[in-house]
Amino acid sequence: MSFSKKTLLVAMLCATTAQAHNEPGFFEQIKQAFNDGCKAASACPGDTPTHPTVEALGMEAQQKVGVEKPLPIFSMNPHHPMTLFAGAMTDRHGIHVSPQLLLVSYGVARSTMHHEAIHAREHDYQNIIHKVNGGTAAGALAGYATCRKLNRSKRILGVLTGAYLMSIITRQVINQTVEARADREGFKATDCGPCIEEMAASREILEVSPIFNPFKYFGYVSSKEVAQIAQELKGKTCQYHATPEKQAEAKYNSAVMKDWCVQERTRQNDLAELQAAEHAVTEKEEQCMRRFH
Repeated sequence: MSFSKKTLLVAMLCATTAQAHNEPGFFEQIKQAFNDGCKAASACPGDTPTHPTVEALGMEAQQKVGVEKPLPIFSMNPHHPMTLFAGAMTDRHGIHVSPQLLLVSYGVARSTMHHEAIHAREHDYQNIIHKVNGGTAAGALAGYATCRKLNRSKRILGVLTGAYLMSIITRQVINQTVEARADREGFKATDCGPCIEEMAASREILEVSPIFNPFKYFGYVSSKEVAQIAQELKGKTCQYHATPEKQAEAKYNSAVMKDWCVQERTRQNDLAELQAAEHAVTEKEEQCMRRFH
């Protein structure tokens, strides 16, 4: 029995969708995401004012990078799912700051706001929306063209799958460019070595952390590259780090974060060695059992 390429493609799309639906808790995750989205959308962007210090950092950053019409600074809605992954995000309404940004060091907070200021200057949010919408439409048309001779349910599946896949691919490709640019240009615009030194140590924590790390997938630059930018800015300081005491504070903060990274790497290596040893013991036990049987 032979199959056409279109039939095989539809079969693959159906199998992918079926696999996603068979994952444990799939529908519960969809329901929770929907509820979180409704909560996030229920509040206006400017309902909650942000901390005055963070607002000052945001305005300073936008002025330094040359934003023509500075965006207002808001506290991110606590129900917004991005609070789990980002210290701040920028859209057409303004720069939304996560509550966790108040818990980090001054250098990390200032560097983050300069990163977001680049997004504001380049209108990245609007550009991403337009390009993702275009990619989604192209994916839908491709899915329809592939499945147009099949029955109605398979055509719908082809359109939805094509639109979904192209939206993900388009967003991923765009992020690889805009996030790296915002990092490089924003960090250099701080004109402060201690700020970026703290940011490099903070980025390393996220790289080492065993939890989901968005920096691995969305195009942000590595901690090593951030450290190189800090070296380029060596000798330059912002007003906050102008005194020797504040510079020493920045070095101490960086040292504490780097020490945590060393300890976490050691823990992960020890855990990997333990798991490997347990696996080896299990294999030997199975071999002995097979010999006796």
